[in-house]
Amino acid sequence: MENKYLTLLPGGETLMLDPTDGSEMIAEAENIFDGYLDGDFANWNTNVKGDPTEAQIVQVYEMTEDHAFEQVYGSLGVDLNALCLSQAQIIQFVKKHREWFCNERHTIFFLFKVDEEFFVAVTSITLDGLLSVAIDRHSSGFIWSEGCTRRFVLPQLA
Repeated sequence: MENKYLTLLPGGETLMLDPTDGSEMIAEAENIFDGYLDGDFANWNTNVKGDPTEAQIVQVYEMTEDHAFEQVYGSLGVDLNALCLSQAQIIQFVKKHREWFCNERHTIFFLFKVDEEFFVAVTSITLDGLLSVAIDRHSSGFIWSEGCTRRFVLPQLA
């Protein structure tokens, strides 16, 4: 699936995530996000356990135009719930598929949901090779430019 904002990356078509028990939370993953872990994961009450998940194929897309999260996710033509990963799946992706963080100019976005609110985990690697994660609201309206490499990890939709 290609659209105005995203293009599927070669090699990013069928990356597998293993089943999770849903217990891992980003707010408590300082051993994984050793470069920076945004305190707003706890401040915004996202530090709740999720449901167990089954094995799932995800795909990696790269941004092709400047965008806000609502534009990109809305352009995919599916319910936002279908685009979410659990926090445990996000943690697993950064542990299992770290090669997608090529350098400090690569940012990878993950959509997740807590209660009825959608959030985006904004992950990157530091100059020192450490993983960092920040949080943003899906509805923030901030425009991300394509000056750096911006990637989105999404569940396989078809």
